[in-house]
Amino acid sequence: MRLSHRIALFAVLLCVSASARAQVTTTVNFNNGTPEIGVAPGFYAGQGVAVLNATWSDFLGGRSGSTPLPDGAEYPNDSNYWLFGCCSIKSTSSGNYVPPTDPIIALFTQAMQSVSIRGLDVSFLGLRLEAFDFNGLLVGTATAGGPNSGGVGQTVTVNGSDIWRVEFSQDVSGTPGSDGIAFDDLTFTTQESATPEPATVLLLAPALCAIAVGARRRKGISHRKDVHR
Repeated sequence: MRLSHRIALFAVLLCVSASARAQVTTTVNFNNGTPEIGVAPGFYAGQGVAVLNATWSDFLGGRSGSTPLPDGAEYPNDSNYWLFGCCSIKSTSSGNYVPPTDPIIALFTQAMQSVSIRGLDVSFLGLRLEAFDFNGLLVGTATAGGPNSGGVGQTVTVNGSDIWRVEFSQDVSGTPGSDGIAFDDLTFTTQESATPEPATVLLLAPALCAIAVGARRRKGISHRKDVHR
């Protein structure tokens, strides 16, 4: 195969590899734990995340077998509706009262571009999710609930580049025991692949062409020398 053909093939392969690597979305539903047992930091390492300051919870002592309510639906004052199956998680240090000064933390094994968490029974103290980059700088914040909210399920999401850590809690501090919360369905999407994008290949094209032209010229000069010998 001629050098110019090999270079063209290389450029095509770069384009193909740039588009072949899809993003991956993972959801940790916390359903494989035991209530009131702390979540070991490495328990979910196989799914790409370490969860700190978290204890599995049966969600406010409800009964098993009940059906989750959709986001925005208010929970009836009936324990039959209070359990999403085992398990959700709560704070190890402060239980179902999770002030922003004592959040649950999730550390990822690679950069993410979107992270969400579901709050169960989000009420007047709200729900808060903060995302940070590799250097600890804030990428974004998402909140839900608040003073006029009464016991609903809410999902908050932060989108941004280079998310390596998130912290989730209630949105504001209050009196311990005055408003409980639990968390479920930590969902995260990996950052776009570092493989060269098609635009990068276009930037390389002039250099690849120059190499091909140079190779052809050198081959032509060599051929003429052979003819005149």
